[in-house]
Amino acid sequence: MEQVSKTLALAVALTLIPLLLTNAPQGNASVPVFDPKNQYTVAITESSWENPVSVLLLRKTSKANRNDNETMLCPKLGEGDCVQTAGNHDYVYEGAVVLPVCAESSAVYCIEGLELKNGEGNWRKAPFNRSIAGPVQTAVPEIGYPGGGTISLFETGEDAKSQDLDGYAIYASFDLHPMAINTTKPIFERFDLRVIPYTLQKGSFFYGSNTASTIVQKDGTKQVGFFGCGERMVWCEASQRGRRTDFPKDVAARVTLRVPNQVTGWLGGRLTKAEIGVTKIDATTNQLKISGYPVTVGLAVGILDRAFPHNFGPFSLKEHLINYPSSTGTSFKGSDGILSFGALDAIKDSIKDKSTSEETVWSLRSYLYYGNSYTQCVQDDSNLVGLVTTNATTFDDVPPSFEGGILTYKIGGLHYDSKGGLTSGTYDLVIRSDVARCLYKFTKAPIQASISIAYETGEEKIATQVVNERDGWLHLGAYNFRYSAPTIRIKLTQDAVADSPTPSATPTPSATPTPSATPAPKIAIATPKKLTTITCTKGKTRQKITGVIPKCPAGYKKK
Repeated sequence: MEQVSKTLALAVALTLIPLLLTNAPQGNASVPVFDPKNQYTVAITESSWENPVSVLLLRKTSKANRNDNETMLCPKLGEGDCVQTAGNHDYVYEGAVVLPVCAESSAVYCIEGLELKNGEGNWRKAPFNRSIAGPVQTAVPEIGYPGGGTISLFETGEDAKSQDLDGYAIYASFDLHPMAINTTKPIFERFDLRVIPYTLQKGSFFYGSNTASTIVQKDGTKQVGFFGCGERMVWCEASQRGRRTDFPKDVAARVTLRVPNQVTGWLGGRLTKAEIGVTKIDATTNQLKISGYPVTVGLAVGILDRAFPHNFGPFSLKEHLINYPSSTGTSFKGSDGILSFGALDAIKDSIKDKSTSEETVWSLRSYLYYGNSYTQCVQDDSNLVGLVTTNATTFDDVPPSFEGGILTYKIGGLHYDSKGGLTSGTYDLVIRSDVARCLYKFTKAPIQASISIAYETGEEKIATQVVNERDGWLHLGAYNFRYSAPTIRIKLTQDAVADSPTPSATPTPSATPTPSATPAPKIAIATPKKLTTITCTKGKTRQKITGVIPKCPAGYKKK
């Protein structure tokens, strides 16, 4: 099932590629003059996202030909295009929810607030300004759609007046999984959270806006189309827009949300020194609080010969140009996994292992695939396991894999920044303490770690590191390493204690992930030594206890 899910996700990604076209950036000395007749640009970016509007649509698919389908906006059931018609067709609902601010909406899932802090100072509340003008979708109780709003704008506060900054935009969303027409309990997936500083631009001309509409094709069929604001625009309205800018130096952000308890498993993205908290509100809703500092990500734009048959993982440039001969470029996100690894590998030499520009980013998203590599240690489908973040140009689109006592996570980066300086790498892993103890059969005693970087020359150096455990979460961080380093090694250990260990499940290793063509650092957590397992019995009940000095719980006898 895991492989099938990945294939479907890649198919979806590939259908979007023709829509993500870009020209080579102008005014950057590291990008040569672009000849669209003979050349093709490949970009790895962070700025853009798809369909940042709340929408509910109805998909109509022919039973005879699954490729024959239409999509129509469905603002209210039983009206307009949102009606089932007789015929040999299947119908499903799908869509997206952009979370509004709780104080301004009756929506169940919403943004409670944004807090900011400078350096190691105290958190301060960022005042809510307003929600941008744009399409909203009211709740549809008949199918469980919770209602959605637009991007929310927050003020900067007094200490940011000297910055080239007018506010912060919060974009928090999740998708409504395609669901049968008679389903009343929706499935939410693809959680996406971003905090984006912006500068305000005003004008008398029409800027456009984030919208969605049902478009009638030449053959009479209907498809929903989405319209954005343009490159580097966070949001836009008729006479003003917010242009993305960098975070002020040493400013951290903390966002508090009410989200479906289906937001589980792993989160990944762009943060450092991250903190996470999950509090149950009711049977379907959790409060999620996430904080951290943004990271600086190196972006890459390379120029390839159109005649050369480059492949980026499953994406064939030759086949793409046959299908879309007028295309001048393709853009990938750093989180596109095998696609972005392949793209970086294809253009790295042409840009001399040097980023074409940098961008500060604060973002998180949910992983879609969990696999079976954690077995009993990750059985809770109503809570988050952890999050993994990095400033690498590209990173895995699946959570860390666990095999033979090693947690592995692939990242890929550029050795130099756009000014020619060495890139400084960051990696943070935050994992629930009970999950870590289950994986490694640890006791409740404190956990220590040693983090080292193994360079290509065989030299090993200790990285700047953070290891601590608080509020039920284990925090591991490696900083200031170079992306020429192929491996990050994190060794977890415990001191011997006399306390009774916590019973733990034994994980089953999974298959090794498919290696990328791009040399990528591995995040490795080694299994601790000197642990012993004993079997304890109480009547017909048996428990396996593992620890440095394992003891049977009260009432149990060692077998």
